[in-house]
Amino acid sequence: MGMEQKAREGQWMINQAPYGYEIDKKNKTLVINEEEAKVVKRIYDLYLSGKSMNYIAREFNRLNIFTKTDTIWNDFKIKYILSNPLYKGTMRYNYRVNKDNYFEVENSHPAIITADTFENVKRMRENRRIVHPKSATSKFIFSGIARCARCGSPLAGKYGYSKRGNKEYHTQSYYCTRQKVGGCNQRNMSERYIETQFINYLDSFQIKPDVLEDVTTIEEIDDTQDRLDTLNKELKEIDKRRKKWQYAWVNDMINDEDFSLRMDEENSKEEDVNKQLSSLQPSSEKMNNEDLSDILRDMKSNWYQLDTLEKKMLLQMFTKKIVVDRVGNQLKPDCLEIKEVQFF
Repeated sequence: MGMEQKAREGQWMINQAPYGYEIDKKNKTLVINEEEAKVVKRIYDLYLSGKSMNYIAREFNRLNIFTKTDTIWNDFKIKYILSNPLYKGTMRYNYRVNKDNYFEVENSHPAIITADTFENVKRMRENRRIVHPKSATSKFIFSGIARCARCGSPLAGKYGYSKRGNKEYHTQSYYCTRQKVGGCNQRNMSERYIETQFINYLDSFQIKPDVLEDVTTIEEIDDTQDRLDTLNKELKEIDKRRKKWQYAWVNDMINDEDFSLRMDEENSKEEDVNKQLSSLQPSSEKMNNEDLSDILRDMKSNWYQLDTLEKKMLLQMFTKKIVVDRVGNQLKPDCLEIKEVQFF
């Protein structure tokens, strides 16, 4: 109880400071380590620019930028920084153990990144969890989000090349992944045409009560019970592995550092599974008409000022899926139709 009270007062209760901070020994509070804070900001910037956690870790290792314990970076360490509200100034307590008494203390210490930056990264992480990693970081704006209106399969990006006289033309288009194996008759669609029709769709989008209800709930997932069973089974497997690592450590089969790394990995996996389980439950948060209108208006007005990765980032933060159909043979935007757009 005494430790919890100290935590609620903003005191740091662990001997080791997290990356980006040092411990003020007098007050037992966190203060910013300026050099490490630059790395933390760089991690958030790179992720928001479309880079994967693996890419960020490899880049830091290439540049000989090490962790606080002078070890190399990996996906789990990058994820810890991207998912921990500590970096926006919010301390969490009882996060891994005694979870029934979990609580957060806002503004307990100086923040390294803004709350908006943290939330934007959170949205991107949640979206990437249900999107193939290559789709999440590719230079195709709609990959991972665009769906075929005829069969519901994902649309994948494809580069094109042609030459007319001395001029070379490089194009980007999308094809139905099921069409590639003969399971759908959808034709290829130009990315430029999809962009045009998407912006036109935002112009004509009417916010109705039933539509608002759709965009304010967590994505409905087919075969929910099967997913629940699979995720719960995965939690049991994680628990079994965790006990094996504990046995190996107690019997000196692995050293302290290996044990800590393995436990961090299992905890990270457990966190992911629990979040997926939570996502299967209806969201209690509601978005009002004014908020949604502002988002759609800003998306439309800023679209053509953004580069490719910025457009992709914007879609990943606010859009679940865009359903597209090829409705004509003419080579102009009207040959495509946006059938549906689902927002987070």
